[in-house]
Amino acid sequence: MGNDIILCMALIASFAFVIQFLLSILGSDLDTDIDIDDASDLSMSLSDIISFKGITHFILGYSWTTYFSGSHLVGVVIGSFFFIVLFYVYKLLLKLKQEMVYECPEDLNGREVEIVFRSGKNHYMVNISKNGRQEQMRVRCLSGKTYKNGDKVNIKYEEGELII
Repeated sequence: MGNDIILCMALIASFAFVIQFLLSILGSDLDTDIDIDDASDLSMSLSDIISFKGITHFILGYSWTTYFSGSHLVGVVIGSFFFIVLFYVYKLLLKLKQEMVYECPEDLNGREVEIVFRSGKNHYMVNISKNGRQEQMRVRCLSGKTYKNGDKVNIKYEEGELII
């Protein structure tokens, strides 16, 4: 009788896992169940890791392991392992998720840029770090100084344009 209950738990958890997996592939599960504020924060609170997916993974590991090994202790260990692996996978995925924060041109004042090439009489193309990624932008040189490729300069935003 006990093995039948464990087998039913395993089959139900497996079915729920397959449904979650298919929904994730089809894009219906775009938002994750947990929210981690800081990548360096390694603490785990119960609200971060207890979710339908977390419980499904625990029951999946627990029930199949218990069914085949006959040991509840080994089942709890394997179920907990599945639970913790799911948490760390979410944590790694959330590290990849990048929140784009719009930066106004005024926010670029004083930022160091690298000259890529000259683009006209008083203009240069520069590499600038904007929103956490490298972009090329056109800037104007008011000083009349000639820059070489690879030179590092600071930019200013004045009168609606970027100036070096």
